Amino acid sequence: MVFIKILGILDLLAAAIIMLEGYTQLPIRLTLIAAAYLILKWTLFWKNITSIIDALLGVLALLLWLFNWPILAMAAGIHLALKGAISLL
Repeated sequence: MVFIKILGILDLLAAAIIMLEGYTQLPIRLTLIAAAYLILKWTLFWKNITSIIDALLGVLALLLWLFNWPILAMAAGIHLALKGAISLL
């Protein structure tokens, strides 16, 4: 139960990083941490479809550091934020 809430909080932080990365250039270390978290979470729960989406969002976070896609970043951030908020309930 506590583990799920911790993952929810980390999802909310990753969502904020991805949304901000779509509009501004954040430090690469911050983006790498968020991307690594999402990809590592996929390796823990690889049978779940939402974890596959997490891995894709981790790759997207890395691509957002190179390219500026604000609408895609906002959609990805909203997905992660909703998932994080639901896990906190």
